[in-house]
Amino acid sequence: SSASRVSMWSAAGGQPMKLGSFEMPIGVEAARAWNLPPIGASQSRVAVERNDGHLVLLDAKAQPTNAKSALVPGIRTGGYYATGGWREHQRGPVVGSLDGGAAQGIVAVDSRRALVRLEAAEASLASPPKGVWQKTHAYSPVIVAALDGANAGVACLAQQEPVTAIPQDLAVTLRADGSTLWAKPLPRSPINDIVPGILDADAVPDLIVQHASASDTLLRTRALSGATGATLWNAQPIDPGCGRQPTGFAVADW
Repeated sequence: SSASRVSMWSAAGGQPMKLGSFEMPIGVEAARAWNLPPIGASQSRVAVERNDGHLVLLDAKAQPTNAKSALVPGIRTGGYYATGGWREHQRGPVVGSLDGGAAQGIVAVDSRRALVRLEAAEASLASPPKGVWQKTHAYSPVIVAALDGANAGVACLAQQEPVTAIPQDLAVTLRADGSTLWAKPLPRSPINDIVPGILDADAVPDLIVQHASASDTLLRTRALSGATGATLWNAQPIDPGCGRQPTGFAVADW
């Protein structure tokens, strides 16, 4: 992923002139920006809301004026609140062994809607879990045993990068180190967590995803091969009722 940049230009005199740029770290993007009048300041400023939950104020040369440090680049905004609604299904963290050892790792979705793997084996109140890797524009993680041969992996939902005005949704599987095993496009927006299950004769667990279109109230279910991502089958669409707010689904040997 490339860094996100906010550039400021002057149109005075009819010839555009670049005043400066503000570059954000890889994986961080500008959600929106707007002008602030010079109230309590000598000149107007530009406010930039970052998708990592920080609000940065830029001067006339696009330089930040309210950064505290590299870890606190601006005013902390927003926060996390679990409403318990059905859309929260895709945001929950998961815990499991990704390296075969006794210590379990954490895979969570952060405020940028990026997946991060945290190593908590040596964490304490004084030392938080360490970040191991991240995958931007990804969510709904599940740790699946034997997804990568004898090793566990992570299945998730994601959006193809660079993200476009109409995003292309993906089903993705990752190795324990965060590298991609495979990524397959989905025809519509995913609407529930991705769920693993044994659906064919090979040794790799398969994946089931539900997706839906904004133009109707139908719920569609697709099974994907865990080994290759190939479509195994598409279930007959159903109308779940309740304004299509399904509360998840499960896979089991009945």
